[in-house]
Amino acid sequence: MYSEMTIKVFEGNLDHKNPSCEKCGSHTYALYQGGKKERLDDTFVCKSCNIIYKLPNPKKCNLSEMNE
Repeated sequence: MYSEMTIKVFEGNLDHKNPSCEKCGSHTYALYQGGKKERLDDTFVCKSCNIIYKLPNPKKCNLSEMNE
């Protein structure tokens, strides 16, 4: 049985290397592809909610938001 995945652009501020899920607040994990375990840049998954997050370009963080 397969569950459906949702893809979203992460709109929050980054507090850490990986964003927190906007829906449940849990830690997200980096996605890897292929047998070589190549990390997909700026793509993270929340395993609880089945949401894949893509980071926007440019990324937002608390430090950059305070400087504006």
